[in-house]
Amino acid sequence: MPWLALPLLVAGCTTPGSGEEPGPSCPDAAACPCQPGQTDLPDDSFQDSNCDGVDGTASAALFVDPASGQDINTGTREAPLKTLSYALQRVANQGKALYLAQGTYDEPSLVLDKPVSLYGGYSGVEGGWARGNYTTHLRGGGVGLTVSGLGKDAGITLERMRITSASATDAGTPSIGVRVMYSGGVKLRYVEVLAGAGAPGTPGSTPPPNLQGGVDGGVGQSTFQATSPTRADGGAPGVGGCSSDPAGRGGQGGDFLTSATDGESGIPSADGGIAGGRREESCPGTCQCIGNPGGKGQDGAEGAPGTDGTPGDGIGQLQGDSWMAHVGATGGPGAPGGGGGGGGGGGYCELTTSTSVISQGGGGGGGGTGGCPGMGATGGSGGGASIAVLLINGLVELESATLKTTGGGQGGAGAHGGAGGPGGRGGAGGTAYTRTSNYSGLVVDSTGGPGGAGGNGGVGGRGGHGGNGGGGPSVGVWCDATSTFIQRDTVFDLGPGGRPGNGPAPTGETGLRGQSYQCPSAP
Repeated sequence: MPWLALPLLVAGCTTPGSGEEPGPSCPDAAACPCQPGQTDLPDDSFQDSNCDGVDGTASAALFVDPASGQDINTGTREAPLKTLSYALQRVANQGKALYLAQGTYDEPSLVLDKPVSLYGGYSGVEGGWARGNYTTHLRGGGVGLTVSGLGKDAGITLERMRITSASATDAGTPSIGVRVMYSGGVKLRYVEVLAGAGAPGTPGSTPPPNLQGGVDGGVGQSTFQATSPTRADGGAPGVGGCSSDPAGRGGQGGDFLTSATDGESGIPSADGGIAGGRREESCPGTCQCIGNPGGKGQDGAEGAPGTDGTPGDGIGQLQGDSWMAHVGATGGPGAPGGGGGGGGGGGYCELTTSTSVISQGGGGGGGGTGGCPGMGATGGSGGGASIAVLLINGLVELESATLKTTGGGQGGAGAHGGAGGPGGRGGAGGTAYTRTSNYSGLVVDSTGGPGGAGGNGGVGGRGGHGGNGGGGPSVGVWCDATSTFIQRDTVFDLGPGGRPGNGPAPTGETGLRGQSYQCPSAP
């Protein structure tokens, strides 16, 4: 703290015939260190200039001493008050300043809303209210001290004291040393302001997995005995499921009519199975003919993952009368799994003897639909800020002040995206009919090819990961658009900006670190 190393208060003296006590008489007025009746404001020399026994004007102030005072007292040097909060209530009705003794004032939620100056650095009752390098410590809560509603030119001074705010505990909240709102003409002289640490942000949450699977494909139609080829339809593709989006629809199984057909492709990219085709055999040589089976449909592809949420920034914003963190964005939903391809129709076989024997194949199985997509995860919230002086429509003058910040809080981690649902199973291919015939004492067997199985639907894509929260800022003076400050010989001692969240999404921003933010008269 940049206290001046100046002598302590010395007793004054009076001019002959003045009738003032307790100072001794002076041979002439020019030799006296004090003059009764003259203006005496607390100053850097710590001198009693008006012979009333204190640096300042005793009759124009209430005295506060946390060690020796009582709030039932009158507030004089001999009977000081104990707490600053009570003194502020009393002094508002009397138009006086407050002279504060050394010691710690553990008083959260202190608000200075009347134009009252606070002068620290006094020794208190035990030291005879001498003034010098005595530490007057105001220790508040999440905000060390608020100055509010004093208009454009309050004309008040806060001098020779240490003001600290507690480190924030509620997730993502700030710690603010001094907050000045709707007040101008506020001077901080030889004041050390220390903001505590901003609180870490909260992590995002992962949604439950989407257990809804795709719809199974239909079974291909089997052939049956007939004197001539008949239609064997392919299995129907899976229909419906998690959405009306056809992106994950399975393919129709291949048919058999006069010939086998290929299975339809699943959407978007699974190939259908190839048809068994035509096969011919003749007797003698062999008296058995087995048609080629239809090809299996290709399995659908896994759905694409959802887009990861964008990270929160390391700045945040002012809202109302305080600062708030930004939150990482929620991840996007995944894509449905791809539909499986339909199975190819089974081939038929033509056995040539004295009479042709034709055996048709079975229909291909339908492809399963893709699994339902996973939902996106929520993002982490940003870390809390550590701000020494926050100005909201305020004007402050800093003179030989020291502004310290402990550091911004770490951002919350974005969560993992939710898992997608399983794909529907491909339908089985239809079986083929076997014909056994006796031609001129020769037994012949003719069997068509079975239909190919449909492809399985792909697993639904996982949801996008939630965006990571940004780190909390660490700033000496933070201004809104209507505020500014001026400074002379001010020291800035800033802790680090908070680290961003460390979830699976891309890394966010480290918290802003700077002597000032958005202040037109930045140092």
